[in-house]
Amino acid sequence: MKKMLLLVIIMLRIHAPAQSFLKPGSYSYKVIHAIHHGHYTEADSLLKLSLNRNISQASLDFLKTNYFWWQMVTSPDEKSLRDSLRKYILKTEKQIPQQTKNQDEYYIRLMNYGFRFRLAFKEDRFLEGLKYSHKLTGAIRYAIDSAEKSPFLKLTAAIYLFSAGYGKQKYWYFYPYFLLIPEGNETQGLKYLHELSRHPNPAISTEATYILMRIYKDLYHDYQKALPLAEKLARQYPDNFFYRAIFLQIKEKTGADIATDIRQFEADIRNFHFRSGKRKIFLSDWRHVP
Repeated sequence: MKKMLLLVIIMLRIHAPAQSFLKPGSYSYKVIHAIHHGHYTEADSLLKLSLNRNISQASLDFLKTNYFWWQMVTSPDEKSLRDSLRKYILKTEKQIPQQTKNQDEYYIRLMNYGFRFRLAFKEDRFLEGLKYSHKLTGAIRYAIDSAEKSPFLKLTAAIYLFSAGYGKQKYWYFYPYFLLIPEGNETQGLKYLHELSRHPNPAISTEATYILMRIYKDLYHDYQKALPLAEKLARQYPDNFFYRAIFLQIKEKTGADIATDIRQFEADIRNFHFRSGKRKIFLSDWRHVP
């Protein structure tokens, strides 16, 4: 069941913004970039400057949803952060007209449903989570058919194709559910993810690399393939101790000597200024970081 939960979380980890929303150098890009680096103080400061930016309320609320999701999964203070996350998921949903033709709003809605789905499964609300997945069917079909038109659409298609293809084979007792959604393709999904992990826009490549790493680590248990992906994230984002903790976990699983890596990790985490002492303690116990 743990693998099934991970699969559906990956399946709905649909970060497929329209290109204008996360164009390098844009305000939204800077916020996500700070979050990827684990620089939550910087992200918080940028979000407070939103009144001076040309950004819709739906886009701003969705950036805050991202912010609180990553705060929650990298912190032991889960309850209060979860309440804030739920608040901004609902606010984002209310900001977007049901029949919108705006590309940014279309993709923000798609991503926001993904967060609702992940939160439902995290809280063991399985039927509610499945309801959200059905609401995404039309958007997923569009992403699959249009994957070559945009790297963001390809990322959406990649995540879905892998998840549906893997899940249909692995979890036969959900077979009736898979008959109601677009056909998956595990091999094609992996191919797309590998392509996107080399994309020049970090908003795309970081997401694809992280998802590939979790697939190889948590679903396939292929630590040799997971290791270069984890190392890439750890090197690219040295202040993101969540990424670095997962890198240590994977490297240890390969049987490699990690004594030097542990010493460097412990020294860096001691010297890093955390807004929360509890987060520092949480991340320091790297073997138990989820």
